[in-house]
Amino acid sequence: MVQNKFNIYVYAHWKGMPAPWRIGMLAAHFAEGKKAFSFEY
Repeated sequence: MVQNKFNIYVYAHWKGMPAPWRIGMLAAHFAEGKKAFSFEY
């Protein structure tokens, strides 16, 4: 089975931050032969 949606978790870990902090999720999915992206905080 082919997966049509991919979730990529986005983290912030800038200088001065004690640990990485998840700030959102980037979703990529295939629709009508093209890739579409969305971002959620």
